[in-house]
Amino acid sequence: MATKLKIEKILSIAGQGQYLLVRPIISGQEITLTEKIYLDNIELDQYLDAPRKLKENGELDLDLYSVKLKNDHEVFRLKENTIVDLIPGKQPCLTPWHFADKGLNNQLEKEISRGHILYGKDVTTVARRQDNDDVLFAVFDSDFKYARVHLTWSQSKLAGTDYPTTRTYKDWDDVYENLFIPDNNDWE
Repeated sequence: MATKLKIEKILSIAGQGQYLLVRPIISGQEITLTEKIYLDNIELDQYLDAPRKLKENGELDLDLYSVKLKNDHEVFRLKENTIVDLIPGKQPCLTPWHFADKGLNNQLEKEISRGHILYGKDVTTVARRQDNDDVLFAVFDSDFKYARVHLTWSQSKLAGTDYPTTRTYKDWDDVYENLFIPDNNDWE
């Protein structure tokens, strides 16, 4: 599953890009990189380094890591002193879910009205259910990190704040345990 990290510092290094100093929430927990790796749905380069920093007692701080963003422009979605999920290789979706290549943000914006839990939020499409109109969005500026939305394909805003129906998830583990696994069990 995902590894919880705290963003200690965001660094912009001229000519090299955006780097983050991160620390596992559980001291001593190892961080491994896979071919594709994501920090709260923001792709990282395959880069991991243990920067040299000393603790107050003079010992080397081995829990601090440096990671590089693949797309520097996404740095605005991250904030110092926040907890994020390190998701290795986009853990596979379970049937009937699949990762979506096509962004459905525009359709979501057409349907939600002021007062909806996702109104005005920075979202990106993550996955879609193959047998209905449920879509999983990553949410970047909220206390929950994911939302499952049942799109209606309306071409105008829906009345009220309860539509389209939406359920939120606090992190990737919550999505996996309370969306993917139950939907997969019902599918089979």
